[in-house]
Parts: sequence; structure tokens; C-alpha cells
Amino acid sequence: MEDRKRPTVVSALAIRRAIGVLGVLLPIVLIGGGGFDVKSTISDYYGSPMVGIFVGTLVAIAVCLWVYKGYGRGDDLLGNIGAGLALGVALFPATDGGPVEVAHYLAATGLFCVLALFCRQFRKTNSHQKTPGKTRRNRMYLVSGWTIMVCMVLIVLVNTYKLAPVPSPVFWLETLAIYAFAVSWFTKGRALRALRALFGPSSEPGPR
Repeated sequence: MEDRKRPTVVSALAIRRAIGVLGVLLPIVLIGGGGFDVKSTISDYYGSPMVGIFVGTLVAIAVCLWVYKGYGRGDDLLGNIGAGLALGVALFPATDGGPVEVAHYLAATGLFCVLALFCRQFRKTNSHQKTPGKTRRNRMYLVSGWTIMVCMVLIVLVNTYKLAPVPSPVFWLETLAIYAFAVSWFTKGRALRALRALFGPSSEPGPR
């Protein structure tokens, strides 16, 4: 059972929520700050005035993943790998068309894979707790993980066959994948419970 009064637990919950917030805000801020000019991919904002927001958000995600301490070595290892990949996405420009840009997209692909694996790891955590709440959260992690993977496959298909069913399809698929990972981290961070506690009394029983 988690003791949510302990500083280490509170910090873990805060980091999970922070990662979710960063994921949700990134596409919105890039579009709004870029004059509602939707680029072909999120990485294309590297060559726009929004590069500072793009790089800064990824560095912040990298820091959160690095300091994040889960329930075991699996969480810690994924966090460290994800932090390195997020830094790679942030620091390797996606504008030169050469090896550096290739490194950027390889790091981005690896980061999405790590985020999908986190969804699987979240399902394994405290798997002995067969409460209805845990079952619902596990379903959310499953849906989030598969959404990320499906988006990655669709991005490959779009790029390979030059498909464009909507304007900027890769951007929207990347955004959907980012929101899926954000939902999983919000779920793990018990963000809904925190909002209920903040804006009104909760009818839910205490932590189990």
C-alpha cells in the first residue's frame, strides 16, 4: 500500500502529473505560439520561432524522467533511457537533413517506444492489488500503450506511401500519441483524484 503522505510518494505523484501536463501543453503551445500554423511534424517547429518552447519542454520532460523513481529497477531504467532519448530529440536539430537529423528522428522513435513501454510497466506495478480502481487504471494504461504503438505504425505508413487523408497527418498522429502518454501519466499520478480533492470533497474511499 502506498502512503501518500510520505514525501517520496508525493514527489513521485507530482512528477507523473508534471510529465502529463508537459505532454498536453506541448502541441497546444506550439500551434498557438506559432500563429496557428500547423507544421508537417512536431519536429518541424525546431526551425521555427517556437524552437525554445520545443527544446525547453523536451528538456523538462527529460529531467522529470531522470529524477522519476518508480517501484523498481524497471521503472528507473526506462526513466533514464527515456531521459537520454528526450535530450537527444531536444539537442539534435531536425533541420539539416543530414546525420544529425537522422539522430533526431531515431531518438524520437525510441522515446515513443519507451513511453509505450512505460504503459506496460504501469500495469505491472502493484499488479497484486486486484481492486476495481486498479483494474480500470490498467485498462487505461493498455489503451494508452496501444494508441502510441498504432500511431507510430500509422506514421510509418503515411511517410512511406505519402498518404495525406488530412492536412499534416504526421503532426496529428504525433499529437495523439503524446496525449495517450500524457493520459497514462495522469492516471498513474492520480490526477483526477487530486482535482477532486482540490475543487470539492471526494466520494471515493481512501487509497488502497
